[in-house]
Amino acid sequence: MSNAPTAGYDVVKDINFTGGFPTSKDLAPSIVFLVAYIVTVPLLCYRLARREDRAILLLRPTIFVGARIAMLVLRIVMTKSSYGVGTLIAELVLTSVGYLFLIDPYVESWKRHVQGSVPRAIRPYWVKPLAFSLWVLLFICIIVTTISGALVSRAFDSQSWLTAIRGLRHAAFILSLAVVLLLAFVIIFTHFYFALSVSRLLHLLIPTCCLIVVAVFRVVQSFTTNPDAPVRSVAAFYVLQLFFEFVAYMFIISVSLPKWYPGDVTHTQGSRTTNARDLESGLHGDTGKETQGYSQSEPQQPRWTDRLLIVRLFKYISNRRR
Repeated sequence: MSNAPTAGYDVVKDINFTGGFPTSKDLAPSIVFLVAYIVTVPLLCYRLARREDRAILLLRPTIFVGARIAMLVLRIVMTKSSYGVGTLIAELVLTSVGYLFLIDPYVESWKRHVQGSVPRAIRPYWVKPLAFSLWVLLFICIIVTTISGALVSRAFDSQSWLTAIRGLRHAAFILSLAVVLLLAFVIIFTHFYFALSVSRLLHLLIPTCCLIVVAVFRVVQSFTTNPDAPVRSVAAFYVLQLFFEFVAYMFIISVSLPKWYPGDVTHTQGSRTTNARDLESGLHGDTGKETQGYSQSEPQQPRWTDRLLIVRLFKYISNRRR
C-alpha cells in the first residue's frame, strides 16, 4: 500500500475505521460519487433559495453534502499521492460524522408529519419528547465521534488510548443504529395508529431503511477484525454506506419539506378536521369526495391495528396522561 501514511500506519490500522486506507481501487468510485453529489448541489441551492421550499431542516443535509464532497476529494487525493496521519484523521472524521447529519431531518420530518396530521385533542404527548430525545442522542454521537477522531494522535502514546478510541467509535455506531431503528418503528407505528398518508410513510420509511443499512454496516465493519472479510472490502464501503446514504439524501431534496411536512396546524373543535390523507386527496383534485378526518363528532371505526397489544398499551398510557 504505497500511498498509506508512512508514519503510524500500524497504529491507525488497528482502529479499523470505516472505508479503510484509500488505494487506487478507490479512485473510480470516489470520482463517481463526487460527481453525483456535485450534480445535486444546484437542486439543494434551489431549495434553500426558494421561499416556499426554504426550511431549517435543509441545513443538516447541506452539512452532510459538504462533508461528503470534502471526504471524497480527500480520498481521491490520497489515492494519487502519499499522505500523513493528519489527512487520514480528517477523512476518518468526515466519513463518520457526515452520516449523522442525514438522520436528523427524518426525525424532524416525522415529528412535523404527526403534528400536521393529527389534531391536538388526540395527538400523543410523547411525539415531541421522543423527537427531542433522538436529537440529543444524535448530538451525543456527533460529539463522541469527533472526540474519537481528535484523539487518534494519542493512540501513538499507549495501547490504552487505542482501546479507548475504538470503544468511543463502537459506542457512537451502536447508538446511531439504535436511533434509526427506533425512528423506523415510530414511523410505522404512528402511520397505522392514526391512518396517516401512505405517500408520507414511504417518503419517510424508505430512506430510513437505507440509513439502517448504513448503520448496520458501520457496526458490523467496526467489530470485524479480519482485514480480508467482505464487509471490510472497498465494494462494501461504497455500496453499503455511500450508495445508501446518497439514496436517503435524494429523498430529502426531492420534495418541498415545508409543503410535505408543515408541522403543527390549528384544528377547530366541533368541526371536521383534515388529516394527511385528506390533504393528499385534495392535492390530486379529489376535493369533492367525502374524506375521513379525525373528528370528535364522527368517531372512526376500529381498525385491525387497534387490536395489537402494543397499540392498546400506547393508548392506555396516553389516556392516563390526559
